[in-house]
Amino acid sequence: MPPTFARLFALAVLLVLWPAAQAGIHKCLNAQSKVFYQDKPCQDLTTANLPSHLAEPGAPSQRQFLWKATSLSTKGEAYLLGSLHFGSKDMYPLPPKITDAFNAADVLVVEADLQGALASEAVKKLMADAVYPEGDSLEEHVKPGTWRKLISVSKSLGIPDGKLRQQKPWLAALTVMTESLAKSGFDPGLGIDKAFVKDAGAKKPIMQMESAEIQIQLLQALTPLEQEQWLLQAALDAEKGPALFQEVVDAWSKGDGEAMDLIVHHSFDSSPTSTKLYQIFFADRNVAMAKKIEEMTADGRKYFFVIGAGHLSGDQGIVNLLEQKGFHVEQP
Repeated sequence: MPPTFARLFALAVLLVLWPAAQAGIHKCLNAQSKVFYQDKPCQDLTTANLPSHLAEPGAPSQRQFLWKATSLSTKGEAYLLGSLHFGSKDMYPLPPKITDAFNAADVLVVEADLQGALASEAVKKLMADAVYPEGDSLEEHVKPGTWRKLISVSKSLGIPDGKLRQQKPWLAALTVMTESLAKSGFDPGLGIDKAFVKDAGAKKPIMQMESAEIQIQLLQALTPLEQEQWLLQAALDAEKGPALFQEVVDAWSKGDGEAMDLIVHHSFDSSPTSTKLYQIFFADRNVAMAKKIEEMTADGRKYFFVIGAGHLSGDQGIVNLLEQKGFHVEQP
């Protein structure tokens, strides 16, 4: 696989799980100077509207983006850590509460095994299909307004338009997203999941929730309209700069599932295409992952799951789905 494809393959697997921060999320302080997020200006705040854990006075929260799930029927246990697939040096070392949970587990479970997947012939073919043949280009497959916006953003990010011209919309969206993240100071090599895979080494078995092939096929199966919608949104997000991505990091570092769920939902508007993208990227996969967690934990071992942070909280999140399956779930 050419180096460029290897890099973009990793992005395809990682970025499909990265919740894109959107305008309309407001970072506010309550009376006790605790940070929280809401989808209305801070001056509209009343105490009744606060998330429950922020409405009460007291010391700053020490929560992490970590949940412990225990099956009330099988007594199986799992730790669920929300992962950021890009990171920065100031995120490390991770808090002891997280590393202690990892050390207590028997098995590490990540979303996809990238190391093995990079050598896969299936993955090589999938990524080769992500570019147009000679004589065809992205410009011919998107609306003129989308193309103009993409060229404008690519120039600000230092991406040669010739590079994007050969990529299909979903891959071009990933390219824009990763270059925007990099410009904002985030590095895929410092992602939370990669840190745990490295730490597990030969000490713990490493399993995966989804195959890399399935994740790329998920992207390739998007309709042309869905791909263009995602590409346009990636370009619009890139224009807004690092503050958008920092909102995700802030919510993660404070263990604030409610804020993360709000950010994720603001990544999708109310249009039918955007609603379907949410269903594909989050809702359907959350159901499948919750089922797999239920099946895995039935064997009596303790599992440490590292799952994209946008998948855990909210009504359609994995935490709520596990509670519906009879798990007791808490943030330790």
